Amino acid sequence: MTKGTKKLLGPKPLLLIALGYSILITIAFLYPRLGTTISSNLPWDKVVHVTLHAMLIFVWLHYYCSLKNTHKILFVIAMFLGLCVFYGIIIEILQGVLTKDRQADINDVIANIAGSFLGIITFIKTKKE
Repeated sequence: MTKGTKKLLGPKPLLLIALGYSILITIAFLYPRLGTTISSNLPWDKVVHVTLHAMLIFVWLHYYCSLKNTHKILFVIAMFLGLCVFYGIIIEILQGVLTKDRQADINDVIANIAGSFLGIITFIKTKKE
């Protein structure tokens, strides 16, 4: 691994990436919708939720491991899973309360949870290699 890559994967840059990503998706989830929604046979909204939450937990777990704290990893994974599920529920509640063109949807919460599990699986697979 090159020196630049090691520096990028260090604790401080990963913390900034994780925080920045968290802020970015919070804004995206609460920002008013632009234009019309896409109608197709695929549930694009749920695909977006799964993808964003998979990336969310993935980046936070990588940050934690960059601190050289690999002990109690199952506890940490469970903690981040709980935090991501809580975050997803809060975002859905805020969408229903704070926005006019978005509404809270239990299916979005389920997609968020599925995405969190996908992110955990991806993290575990990439850490083993």
